[in-house]
Amino acid sequence: MKPKPTSCLIIIILLYSSLALSRESFTWPGSQPFEKSFKPDLFSHPSEALFDSAHAFDALHYRLDLNFLSPGAYFSGSMILRFRVVDDGLTQIRLNMIALAADSAFIGTAQTSFSRDDTSIVVNLDAPHGAGETLSVRIAYRDTLNGRGYFYYPWNSYTMSEPQDARWWFPCYDEPWDKATSEIYAIVQENSKVGSNGYLADVIHDSVNHTRTYHWVNEYPIATYLISLVFGDYATWNDYYIRPNGDSVPIFYMVTHLDSANAAYDFATIPQMMAIYSELFGPYPFNKYGQVSVGPFNYGAMENQTMTTINQSWISGDRVNEGGYAHELGHMWWGDYVTLADWRNIWLNEGFASYSFAVFDEAFHGHAAFIDAINGQEAGYKEYERNSGNREPIYAPTDLFGLHVYNKGSLVLHMLRGLLGDSIFFSGMRQYAAAHAYGNASTQEFQASMENTSGQDLDWFFNEWVYDRGYPVYNYAWSYQASGDSFLVHLDIAQVQSDAPIFRMPLTIRIAAGGNQDFHLQNSLAIQSYDFFTSNPPETLILDPDHWVIRQIHQVAAIDNSDGNVLPIKAEIDNIYPNPFNDATSISFSIDGRAQQVELTIYDLLGRQVRLLESGRFEPNNYLISWDGRDQFGHEMASGIYLVRLMAPVQSSTKKITYIR
Repeated sequence: MKPKPTSCLIIIILLYSSLALSRESFTWPGSQPFEKSFKPDLFSHPSEALFDSAHAFDALHYRLDLNFLSPGAYFSGSMILRFRVVDDGLTQIRLNMIALAADSAFIGTAQTSFSRDDTSIVVNLDAPHGAGETLSVRIAYRDTLNGRGYFYYPWNSYTMSEPQDARWWFPCYDEPWDKATSEIYAIVQENSKVGSNGYLADVIHDSVNHTRTYHWVNEYPIATYLISLVFGDYATWNDYYIRPNGDSVPIFYMVTHLDSANAAYDFATIPQMMAIYSELFGPYPFNKYGQVSVGPFNYGAMENQTMTTINQSWISGDRVNEGGYAHELGHMWWGDYVTLADWRNIWLNEGFASYSFAVFDEAFHGHAAFIDAINGQEAGYKEYERNSGNREPIYAPTDLFGLHVYNKGSLVLHMLRGLLGDSIFFSGMRQYAAAHAYGNASTQEFQASMENTSGQDLDWFFNEWVYDRGYPVYNYAWSYQASGDSFLVHLDIAQVQSDAPIFRMPLTIRIAAGGNQDFHLQNSLAIQSYDFFTSNPPETLILDPDHWVIRQIHQVAAIDNSDGNVLPIKAEIDNIYPNPFNDATSISFSIDGRAQQVELTIYDLLGRQVRLLESGRFEPNNYLISWDGRDQFGHEMASGIYLVRLMAPVQSSTKKITYIR
């Protein structure tokens, strides 16, 4: 059986009376070495309490005094909460508390009674208290369950609280909208180092009992799910981000000794990330940042305020997880500085952090990397919907940490940026952050910030993309005819998505007609038609060429307004037989939908053209073309692998062919 832990309060008193105590010589921030991105469903769904729920008191400050010296996986300690009375005549406060044994409770310095149920503790106050009074309660308690909220392993121990697991390791008002400052005193074995939120105020070394007491202080309001503690046998060091005014922000790292060299390389771009985000979103809002690796860890990472926890596997020495670091750092603005009002608004955390990673790629690695990130997010979102069968809004999702919240949330910001333009979009983001600094915000408040900055009514955008589900599927058909000295281009667009609304979106149309010409139109109906004029005959027409919109696009032969049936346009190699061949082979291909200008060409593996087999306008039908293994001059080709490519305006089709002489 687990031995009964000694009260943390008694141990602290004894420690401070010991002559063996010594103050650690350390410098903070010091110059000497000292996501979750996607979380599995290990949580009950967050409570149904909402941002506007009644709340009888306002949490101001949490102090945790925790003793981790007991053998095994458990700890003991106390929590002091300073709070302001909101409801006049308050006689008790209820705090969330699960799987923790309460030993005693105090109001101020006087012991008081309390009661428990499975999910909370009710502390009785000494008398009714009036609105505006500031009081403190202290609860002495013991941990009784390892593996939720607090995780013990031989080489490291840590907390993990999102969305509502802080209550599993300390009594608290465990809702995101009641933010408070915090501090933690943690007593550990002397070979352990402790990381937490805020700055390291003190380390007390007891050389007789071989312990250290770490005191971490967080001066900024923090949601309970972001309060964290990690300790173990770590290698630690500092890097710095230099603000534009010359002030430095320490970046504190804790990793295993074996990982320290790889981590130093992997983490080296974090100061640049902080500089990029500070320019785009506003100054870095805290006095420290940090990353600590833990393992085993059932998540990718967790954006604990000023001290992100990452999975040890994220350290590889090749920066392959740089995007994960960028995502978690983005949370310092989106989630920590401005915290979601309640869990219905989770996309304000995860979607914003996911887009932060993309804009870091844009600024640091270039536009092509940014486009790759956006395309990857869109593909991941669509795959999530296909595989999970879950199509739902990103506001108030049933799958709180589903990929749609992350990726579609990011893409919604990308579309909003495309709609408003860079200057207005990023100005709106900064205005939103400043308006809700160190507090909470809802989707409605984010919308209000963007409307105030842009001067536009964005109800239609948020109704479609945030509060509704899915994305548009566009079928389009176009044709042209001479019209005097110009050419009239006619375009039909049909929205054919199911389980989604008809979307109102601005679309760019790019027509290649002696050079590219862009036309901008509004699309908001199930079927709409448009006409454009070009000076030269049009060669191609592309919808949304810069991919600002989440969508699927199919060019079709025609839009049938009577029953909605449309015929896809296709040009595809169906088969090559025999393959391999040594005399001649037959290449079958099909044209569907309408007549198309196509080329059927043989290439070698270096991309050099060997022979053009066919070129011309082919009506919809099946075709069979023979190749005898010779180039365009009649010379017999060497044995090897070649490529057969069918090129058409809408698509291309390529297959390998093996020639054996």
